[in-house]
Amino acid sequence: MVLRENYVDGLAEEVLTEMAFSFFGERREVEDAIRVLQQYAQALREKETEVETAARFLAYLAVDTKELEAFYALAGAEKNIFPLDRELPARFLPEEMPGAFTAKGVYQKLLLHAYRILQKLCDEYMNGKKAEELAKDDPGNTDAAYRVFMGMCRIINEKISKINKENRPGQTLRYFKRFRPETEIRENITGGSTFCGSGSECRINQALSFEQIDPDAFGLKIYPELPPADQMKEKIADCCAKVWNSRQAEARSLMAEVKKRCKMKGQ
Repeated sequence: MVLRENYVDGLAEEVLTEMAFSFFGERREVEDAIRVLQQYAQALREKETEVETAARFLAYLAVDTKELEAFYALAGAEKNIFPLDRELPARFLPEEMPGAFTAKGVYQKLLLHAYRILQKLCDEYMNGKKAEELAKDDPGNTDAAYRVFMGMCRIINEKISKINKENRPGQTLRYFKRFRPETEIRENITGGSTFCGSGSECRINQALSFEQIDPDAFGLKIYPELPPADQMKEKIADCCAKVWNSRQAEARSLMAEVKKRCKMKGQ
């Protein structure tokens, strides 16, 4: 009898150990996935900062806020998706001033240069870098994309739904008590389980269930799919012409500043 009891106890311990690994292992996987998701969201926020800076660079060159808003509308961007305050970041300056027969032509090429940067950064934010650029710019092959982020949220939420349905703490507790009769005896003496009530969902299930991931809670922006620069040349030319006709002096002044900064960058 002693050998049989020892065998049964050993088997029970083995079953309980496997149950614990299954229960806690699946929950740990979700917790790890959520931590990775949070890190991924932070990487997207850093890319978002670059998009915002590129938009401020375009606003600096565009001079006229109303013309820039009209241009964004033609590009398919919702109002207020991009900041309209102005900035002249050195990292976005061209290596040298573009060449053209007229000052107006130079101005137009500067606007096209700034738009090309913004369009590229928006695309990389939403869809990730191209494979060849990733290999060149980031040998570690690390990148973040909003569409991938949304896919991660969906996969994690599917896992959460499965765990909340199939791997409930109360259910695991009931299985545990089947292998530990002394636990049930002790509960009968003390008046029953603290967590599980007859005919109602276990409070422990409610307390330990995972909440679904809400992508909106991360506060990440959704940028538009801006048309490539080559498709926007005519619209950029129209925007440039309007600014040049109404605020040429300001345009010439900022061009002089850009030229000076380009020289400083090249030194």
